Amino acid sequence: MLLTIIIFLIVLFDQLSKYLANLHLNGNATFHVIPNIISFHYHENKGAAWGILSDHRWVFMLISSIAIVAILVFLFLTRKDSQSFLFKLSLAFFAGGGIGNMIDRIFLGYVIDFLQFEFIDFPIFNVADSFITIGAALMILNMILDTISEIKKKK
Repeated sequence: MLLTIIIFLIVLFDQLSKYLANLHLNGNATFHVIPNIISFHYHENKGAAWGILSDHRWVFMLISSIAIVAILVFLFLTRKDSQSFLFKLSLAFFAGGGIGNMIDRIFLGYVIDFLQFEFIDFPIFNVADSFITIGAALMILNMILDTISEIKKKK
């Protein structure tokens, strides 16, 4: 139940932030939150991450859909104790972010991006992308913790 709520809140937060970005940033100049550090800049991304596969939208949507469904099936059909909570949380972050971006792709034909780091050369991104990235970091952390635990068990 907790993972369902987390996924729902990620999708809600993502869609609300994109609605506000569209409302306040679309057609307007870049808003500098912290000058030369971070800004809000409206961008319509027709591809995957950083605009890749923009000419193959349906292929990417199909692969994303399969991945989202597989994650959801795994989360909700596996035993409670079969995986660590950290691992399941990382999958929930992947699912929430993936669903948030998929909503845009289905209903708009593109994903709204609006967060921009100015201090490095980094593509514009959104809240869903952030949760997918955090999910990847949590999965790596989980793998490190599992490896440490296995090493301790062997000693």
